[in-house]
Amino acid sequence: MPFELDEYYRGQLYAVSETSKNETGGGDGVEVLEDDDFTSTTVRPGHSLKGVYTHKIYRTKSKSPWVLRKLFPDTAFVLHEECWNAFPYCKTIIKALDLSPTLLKKREVVVIDIYDDSFLKRTRPFFFAFSRALILHQDITPETDVHEYESKKTGRGKLLKDWVQNSKPVMCCYKVRPSHLDPL
Repeated sequence: MPFELDEYYRGQLYAVSETSKNETGGGDGVEVLEDDDFTSTTVRPGHSLKGVYTHKIYRTKSKSPWVLRKLFPDTAFVLHEECWNAFPYCKTIIKALDLSPTLLKKREVVVIDIYDDSFLKRTRPFFFAFSRALILHQDITPETDVHEYESKKTGRGKLLKDWVQNSKPVMCCYKVRPSHLDPL
């Protein structure tokens, strides 16, 4: 959706906290182990940034498909997330089954600047437009359906069908999550 940078940040914090709250219970969910301020030069090399460091544990077994619960050990459904959030710069590491530091170092981090699209010219960008066909009906309420909701406070909404073509992006958020599964 078209947002200003500060609006996106508030929305991101709200969405993360609401999802964590709603998905926690019955033995599964999110456990926050650490939530502290940090200063670092590794989030964006060459720049000293301040932000919030969090270490969370995600327990996902009951949310996973039945066949996966039968195939994998319980430890496969426990994810450790470390996040250094110096908005708009963020570094996140997610580990499962004690993934080794060697495997973690094999990732490629690409900083993408929407004003310098040389990376996008070398790749095939994939643009995802919200589609009602791709959304599970049970997950949508009138308050969360971007095609139906209209904010009285901001005067924004409903998301029009051709919003991608007609909106000027202020920020693009990219996150790539590679996965590595050892054979059983």
